[in-house]
Amino acid sequence: MTIIQGESKPRETLEAAMPEHVTTDSTNCRVCVIEQDTAVSRGIQMLLRHLPAAVITYSSAESFLSNPPRESAIDCIIIEMNLPGMSGLQLLSEIRAEGITAPAIILSSKSDVATAVAAMRAGAYDFIEKPFLHGALLDRVRQALRMSGVARA
Repeated sequence: MTIIQGESKPRETLEAAMPEHVTTDSTNCRVCVIEQDTAVSRGIQMLLRHLPAAVITYSSAESFLSNPPRESAIDCIIIEMNLPGMSGLQLLSEIRAEGITAPAIILSSKSDVATAVAAMRAGAYDFIEKPFLHGALLDRVRQALRMSGVARA
C-alpha cells in the first residue's frame, strides 16, 4: 500500500489542493473520510489500511464538494459531524441530494440521541461517538463496504 501526498504547502493553501491524501490499494474500493482534525484523519487512514480500499481524505465539507470522486467510485463515506463551515449533517444532506448513495458513517464527539436520530434521518448508515474503538469503526466500515457490494471487505 502506498500513501500519496501532495507537495508540502503552507497551511492556508492546503484546502485548495483537495483531496489532501489518497491511500491506494490494488482494489477499486474507495472510502472517503471528511475530518478536519489531521491526526484523527490520518489515524482513520492507518486503521483502514487493513481493508482492501483506497482512502481519500478531505478536511472540510466544502473541499469534498468541490472535488469529489465520481459517485460510482465511492463505496463508503466517513463524516465528522462538527466540521468547520458546513456541518457533517449538512454535508450528508447535500451528498444524498446529489444522488450519492454510498453508506455514510457519522463520527461525533458531541452527541446526543436527537443528533444521532437526525443523522439517521438524513441518511446515515451508522453514527459513532468519539472517541471510538478502532475495532468498532473497522467493523462498521467492513459492514458498509459489504452493503455497497464490495465482497472482499
